[in-house]
Amino acid sequence: MQESLFKQLQDLEKETFGDNDFRISSNIKNYLIPVSDLLLNTIPSYMPEYTLHNINHCETILDNIRKILPDAVKLNIVELTILIQAVYLHDIGMVVNRSEAKNIKESPEFKSTFINFDSGTDEDEILTEYIRQTHVSRSIAYIDLFASDFATYKIDFSFQGIDLSDWIKSVILSHAKNVNYLKDEDQFPKDKLIQSYKVDIQYLSCLLRLGDILDFDIFRTPPFLYKHINPQNKISIEEWKKHQSIEGKYISDNLISFEAKCSSAKIERSVRNFINWIDIEIRETLELLDNNNNNHYLSIKSPIDFKCRNNGTYIFTDLQINLDYEKVLNILMGTELYDSPNIFIRELIQNSYDACKLRAEKAKRYNEAYTPQIKISYLSHNSTLIIEDNGIGIDEDIFAKYLTTIGKSYYKSKEFQSNNYNFSPISNFGIGIISCFMVSDSIEIDSARYYEPLQSPIPIHYILNLNDKFTEKRKSLKQSYGTKITLNLRDDFKAKLADSSLLNIIQSNMCYQEIPILLDIDGTSTLLDSKSIVVPDEYKYINNILIFNIENQDWIEGHIIVHGWQHQGIIKQTKVSQQCFTITSNSNNLSLSPVWLQMSQFAINISPPRKLKLKANRNKIDENEDFFFLKEYLLEFIINKFESEEYNDQLQNFLTSKPFYFSGNKNEYLFLTKNIKFNAIISDNIEQITLQQIAKTFSKQKIALLHRDYIKNELNISKIRPLFNDYSCIIIQDNSTDFFFGFIAPYVKEYKAIVTQTAGVVYYELNLCDNINPDVNDYVQKNTGRSHKLPEEIQIQYNGATDNIFCIIGNNQYNNLDLLINTNHRLGKLLKETKNTSFTKRFIGSFETNLSLSLNSNEQLEVYNNYNGQHHITLNNYEAYALKSIKIISLSFIESLNHSLLHDLLIPLKESIGYNEDYDYFLLSENDFPYWWIN
Repeated sequence: MQESLFKQLQDLEKETFGDNDFRISSNIKNYLIPVSDLLLNTIPSYMPEYTLHNINHCETILDNIRKILPDAVKLNIVELTILIQAVYLHDIGMVVNRSEAKNIKESPEFKSTFINFDSGTDEDEILTEYIRQTHVSRSIAYIDLFASDFATYKIDFSFQGIDLSDWIKSVILSHAKNVNYLKDEDQFPKDKLIQSYKVDIQYLSCLLRLGDILDFDIFRTPPFLYKHINPQNKISIEEWKKHQSIEGKYISDNLISFEAKCSSAKIERSVRNFINWIDIEIRETLELLDNNNNNHYLSIKSPIDFKCRNNGTYIFTDLQINLDYEKVLNILMGTELYDSPNIFIRELIQNSYDACKLRAEKAKRYNEAYTPQIKISYLSHNSTLIIEDNGIGIDEDIFAKYLTTIGKSYYKSKEFQSNNYNFSPISNFGIGIISCFMVSDSIEIDSARYYEPLQSPIPIHYILNLNDKFTEKRKSLKQSYGTKITLNLRDDFKAKLADSSLLNIIQSNMCYQEIPILLDIDGTSTLLDSKSIVVPDEYKYINNILIFNIENQDWIEGHIIVHGWQHQGIIKQTKVSQQCFTITSNSNNLSLSPVWLQMSQFAINISPPRKLKLKANRNKIDENEDFFFLKEYLLEFIINKFESEEYNDQLQNFLTSKPFYFSGNKNEYLFLTKNIKFNAIISDNIEQITLQQIAKTFSKQKIALLHRDYIKNELNISKIRPLFNDYSCIIIQDNSTDFFFGFIAPYVKEYKAIVTQTAGVVYYELNLCDNINPDVNDYVQKNTGRSHKLPEEIQIQYNGATDNIFCIIGNNQYNNLDLLINTNHRLGKLLKETKNTSFTKRFIGSFETNLSLSLNSNEQLEVYNNYNGQHHITLNNYEAYALKSIKIISLSFIESLNHSLLHDLLIPLKESIGYNEDYDYFLLSENDFPYWWIN
């Protein structure tokens, strides 16, 4: 094995200059190495997480070169001088001072690097990558600096008066290129004559490259330094751990071996990839040198020897995850992402809008006149659809970077964002174009990008095919700026177009056309150019609706229509758009309507100052702070309208109370508790009272809730008034009762259903808390509507007792029967304890169905029928069904009810879960019902 290269240089110096003349090695030792050492030690200032690139790295490279040099290969004094100087200076370009860093960040070259990173990437991390990519050219620039200022640096790049710096730079340049680059004999000559020496620059370059790549071991990444630096960058972490995995290496002129111990499959794969890279470098270098037929050669065997063991936590495998291009596309464009194939029209128009707006921005900067144009053409005879715009266009670079990469959007790139354009693009996800595959097997793109005035366009013409991941390139004849997309629609979608016209599809996906669209169908043209959201003219003739126009806002426009239940099928559903394009036409997706005003529809368009964050299919919204701001704004807008003089007497006409709960908005709470009014009997007078007044006036008192059917006239009032002598307030139960329940729920100590001895009279008694001090925080996130099935919080009182009757029919139904089962009654307790069993659910459902059918038909129940569960029977919300339950059942009904109770509930329950009582204990008699139920 050869001696150190530095010792070889000194020996040759003795032969050439005399025993004590070490002019070259002394200059390297006294000046070049100290300068290099000082500068290389500053690399961590801007590249703190990089593996070591210090003077030790340079000396290791020289030692690696010594080991791989065959004994028969002798480098001459000039070759050794060039090689040693190149090794010590090859990484010097990684050094950057504060001023240089500032200048780099402001340079166009840095900005072109910046755009290749995701938004949010730290600027210093990008600077690190920029320095790594450009360090070779910077190293070459340092050599020019050192050579031009000998007085300061005293580094001598000459040999007997001949300047060697060009060849030192060539050797340094080589380690940033591939091996084939070294075939350039002008830059890497194999027999350059310097003085009387033949110098092989190509061979020296190969040696630097191999010596550098073979510096792969733990000494490059000391564990103590790893802990101190604690790298966060994923690439840096992988580099450190990769080096730290090397347990041993052996390098000689004919054999190279590495052994490693890895802590994860990812690290092992990284090590194996690096070993493979070394192998490729050796193999390509040997192929290059074999063609030289000179005395400069290498005899390293390839492949190199490599062994790897792991720490026992994993089993290494080369099995990869492979994506099926066609299937991935089918998933992305299926109903999981887009709910309708019609969406492709919206996606294409959005792309054209963005392109036109960007072109308009450029036109402003160049003070150039520009009128955006979008045209959609459809030829039914050959099912061809074309959308064409005169927007910014697409070039080769943008096509390659963004249109061929699913999920990568140009408008999210630093390239776009760094230009500070004054518009907010609609497109963000980089997947819109693939929606075209829902209707067509190919997408033809013909485009020419606009850069600046008078610059001729360089058009592109590509075809994307559904069944082929490779693009098809064609010659473009396009002479104007903009983009033309051509689709050949499949037969299945062509048939759908016959039922739903292109015009309808466009109009349903847009609220208006900020940029006009010319629609041409088989030669018949229609210009779509509406400029605002318009209330349909026919709404002017509909009674009992309110139209609230949203005006004078820079981020939202449109209107809200409040209507009655009878207009549900007449008024158009909510349509929320953003930047003119529909987000959703399903109000249930957004829940913009307050719970107390559910018959309200929103036709609104949102603009960038408050732009909502959309899901990838743009049909759903990310419920972040911008969305909640929108909901709060609309809520307060509606409240302000109803508090205005024009509408302050209209609220009661449009209230919807099922189910009611406060949202937590303080203004809403104050508005509703002040404005919702209930009829009440106070001191024998019928008065109107608000929720606030109820709380302030009747705390620590009992109040009654009585259905309005009981007081239809003075005769009824006088008849039942003696039943309520103990109550200072009787709330009249009507279609707004749920507001009352929702408000009063937190302040009720005791809640009873009172079954009176007066036939058909059932009312509710509420015992209120002391010192009620209502506050909106008592309701936040609480659904305070009352329950209807086995309401554990309500007692049923009859003849002064709360356990003597099984059930009662109340007067608070919502289409279904208000059946209250007494959980203090012996059978009611069992039903409560077993309410989650199918036996109990079926029994209660069947029992309720029997009662509902009787009330619906006004026929007495003579026989109990087992319906094996509940059948939905619609009842009138506004009737007092307790009144209709007079003489609802007969003794024969009770007898047949007990038969089903025994065989369909009691026996199966005892067999499945068990209970202590006899069957007879739970069977019912006429005494378990109000006397006036029995005929």
